Amino acid sequence: METDTTRWGMGDIFLGIPYVILFLGAGSVWGLLIEFSLNGDVSETAVGLIIISTVFSQAGMATWPAVVSGWKGHGVGPDWRLRFTWVDLPIGFGLGLAVLVASGVVSAAVAAALGVDVTEAAGNTDFLREDHGVLALLGLGFMVCIGAPVAEEIFFRGLILRTVAKRWGTTVGVVISTVLFTVIHFVGAGLTDTLILFAAIGTVGALLGVVAVFFDRLGPAIVIHMVFNSIAFLVNSFS
Repeated sequence: METDTTRWGMGDIFLGIPYVILFLGAGSVWGLLIEFSLNGDVSETAVGLIIISTVFSQAGMATWPAVVSGWKGHGVGPDWRLRFTWVDLPIGFGLGLAVLVASGVVSAAVAAALGVDVTEAAGNTDFLREDHGVLALLGLGFMVCIGAPVAEEIFFRGLILRTVAKRWGTTVGVVISTVLFTVIHFVGAGLTDTLILFAAIGTVGALLGVVAVFFDRLGPAIVIHMVFNSIAFLVNSFS
C-alpha cells in the first residue's frame, strides 16, 4: 500500500484565505492609486481598480497552492492534480456548454420559486455591460476568461477539494469547495438576487468538483470554467 507522505492539511486552507485577502488588499491599494493618479477620483465601478485588484487576488489563489505543495507535498501536479491533456479541450468544451445550461435551469427554477424574473436578477458580471473601451475590455477578458478559471480551479478544486477530501472524504471535499467557491462570488445584492446568483454559481462549482474528481485532474475543469466564463463575458460585454 502506498503511503501518503504529504504534510499539507486543513491549516493550509485557513492560512490560504488571509493570504489571498492580502493579495486582494495589495491589488486594491495599487488600483486605487493608479485610478486616482489618472482620473483624480475613484468610482465604485472603476474598471482599472476592478482589474488590478482581481488579478492580484487571482495571483494569490494560484501561488498559495504552489507554495503549500512545494513546502509540504510533491508539487502542484501530484498534489492538486494540475494536469492537462489535449483531450481535455473537446471534453471541456462540451461539458462547459452542459454546465452553462444546467446553471441556467437551476437559477431559473429558483427565480420562479421566488416569484421573480431571472433576467432582472443581479449578477457578478453586470459591470461588463458598461462601455469601458478596448484596452479595458481586453484586461477584463483576460481576468474573466483566463485568470479566473486557472486560479480558481487550482485553489478550489485543487487545494481546498483535495485537502478536505484527505481529511473527510471526496464528497465532503466537493461540498466544502463548492460552498467556499460560491460565497466568494457574493456581490452585495439583496437576498432574492443573492439566492438566484448562488444557485447558479453553486451549480457550476458542484459540477466542476465532480468533473475534477472523476477525471482526477484539473484540465477538464479549467476548460469548462473558461468556456462558461467566456460565454458570460461575451454575452454581457456585447449585449
